[in-house]
Order: sequence, then structure tokens, then C-alpha cells
Amino acid sequence: MVEQKSDKVERQRRRYNEAEMALIANVFAEGEDWLILFRRYMLQDLLSDREMEQIHQYTDNSSILKLLKKTFVLELDKEAPKSQTVDLFSGMDLQSTPLDHAVLSIKARKRAWDYISQQFRALNEDVLDPILFDTLVNPENKTDEQAYIDFVARNFLIGFLETQVIQQLLILAREDETPEQKIERLKKNSNK
Repeated sequence: MVEQKSDKVERQRRRYNEAEMALIANVFAEGEDWLILFRRYMLQDLLSDREMEQIHQYTDNSSILKLLKKTFVLELDKEAPKSQTVDLFSGMDLQSTPLDHAVLSIKARKRAWDYISQQFRALNEDVLDPILFDTLVNPENKTDEQAYIDFVARNFLIGFLETQVIQQLLILAREDETPEQKIERLKKNSNK
């Protein structure tokens, strides 16, 4: 039986609810340093023990981990606010793409999704036969198809992770905004 959510719950207007916005403001208050460190982790940079402790300082908290997954894993939320129903595959417009290219694009995005999921699993468990980020660019010992899939996945991951970090920084900037600054920003935006 499918569990149905109550209609009495007020509908959310943004992707992040008020509690999540407060969590973003509290957790990432130090600005970009921790987010850059987390991006480095996601790209499998060599991190010191101290840096891994900093990562786990946040990711060992289930609420923060859930927020990070919502930001970086992008699984489909069927009850998301209007115009915010997205997942890692939803932005792919392949209708006019030749079938063989479309299939490779889907496989590349799936490879990226598998990689991101793996990195979250690796926070709490050993991952057998992990996807190594630095090997995604290396075509040696791969079929041409696999080399292409890995390369496209790698480039997507770099852009996607950067975008997600920037999104969190923008949310932080808005949370620190005074009402007067918000009015001024809205006036500037309306004059463009």
C-alpha cells in the first residue's frame, strides 16, 4: 500500500523547507570553505585525516546528511514544489538526438549518478570496486563506448558539483540578507 501524505500539510513553495534553510544557514555559515572541502571529497581529492574529520563532523549528523543528499544526489521528489521536480536525469533533452548518441548520454548520466551515490555510501562503508574519478578521463583498457561514457560522466560531475556548491553559497547569501538589502536587490533585478 502506498503511503499518502496529508493534504493538511501546507505546500512548500521552494525546494528547501524552512528547517532545511535554517540548517543550510547554520551548517555552512563558515561560507565556502566546508563546501569546497566537500566538493574535494566528492571528486576524490586526497584529503588529510583532519579534513576527513571535518567532513564527518557534518555528515555523521543524519539531518545534515539528508540535506546533502537532497542537494547532491538529486533523486526525484514527486511532491516537490511547482517547477522544482527534478532529478539527475530530468534536464536531458534527447528528443532530437540520434538514438545511439541518446543511449550513450543516458549511460554517461547513469555513470555520474552511480559515482555520486557511491561517494555518499563511502562516507559510512567500504565500497567494493569503486569508480575512481581520475580513471574516468583515461581511455586505456576501455572500449571506445566506455571511454566516451566515462569522459562525459567526468565532465558532467565537475560542472554539476560546482553548480551545487554555488547554489548553497547563494542560499547562504540570501539568508544573510537584511530586508533592506532584499528590497534593493529586487529593485535592481526588476530594472534589468
